[in-house]
Amino acid sequence: MKTFLRACNLALGVLACVAIGCAETSEDRQPASPATPAPTSSGNGGDSTAGGGRASSITWCSTALTRVGVIEGTSLDYPTTPSTTWFNTSLEELALSPIDEEMMKGAGLSPNDRADVDRFKYFAHGFDFRLILGDTPSPGNWFGKSDLSFYLFDVADTATQPGVSIEVFDASAVREARVSGDKSRLASTLRTTIDTMKASRRPKAIIAFAPDRIPETSIERVFINMFARNVYFASKGSVTLSNLRDATGAVIPSPVYPLRKLRTVDVSAEGDVAATPFTTKASCLDVQTSG
Repeated sequence: MKTFLRACNLALGVLACVAIGCAETSEDRQPASPATPAPTSSGNGGDSTAGGGRASSITWCSTALTRVGVIEGTSLDYPTTPSTTWFNTSLEELALSPIDEEMMKGAGLSPNDRADVDRFKYFAHGFDFRLILGDTPSPGNWFGKSDLSFYLFDVADTATQPGVSIEVFDASAVREARVSGDKSRLASTLRTTIDTMKASRRPKAIIAFAPDRIPETSIERVFINMFARNVYFASKGSVTLSNLRDATGAVIPSPVYPLRKLRTVDVSAEGDVAATPFTTKASCLDVQTSG
């Protein structure tokens, strides 16, 4: 009976995880319309219109995406539908879900240790911006195979403005600890990595690439790729957000946070993953706003 209840709780946790935005699945988005002349600049994007005006269609630009690089034999140029989210409401404030607890235990962290819980919440839920470029799902491969994701931390806290190059935080030691198979080493590495990140509240980026997530369980797959079994982290590089526009297509030149009017954004990134250089450029990404 306990096993059955635990399975039910985990299933509910999967649903909760999807609801709050930690799922790895790609969102179904319609392609944008052809570009039109850019509207004039407006405001700072900081008013209380939640969701950035979901009712309107995008008429001022069209989505474009290029990725160059082959990491550990896997090309980054696979079919994908970008999933882009800006988080105004910190997911750190939410209670741990059953999936959170399972992922913590799998990483050697304790759900009963307040410091470990705080670390986990910052690393797994504390980012302001997330871009998931997951392999397009197909029958029998419902989650897709490869997953390149970008996470930006402490952007709002530092009032980082568009066009600023956000330096990559090197989390590659986490991979080394994970592939060692030593759970205590993994836990120690995560604690050191996250404590270092939290100690410097400058804006920072983590770029993670999981070439093949098919061997993972459904519980693992629903979680972000930073906790994937076989994940590589960028050791250096940068991510830049630019051309922020609101629901009317007007430029948001100087964002004031919380940023609730954001509708589209351009993203550029470059760096090294597994000692291999790569670049990613995306324009007119349709942003979902959480909070």
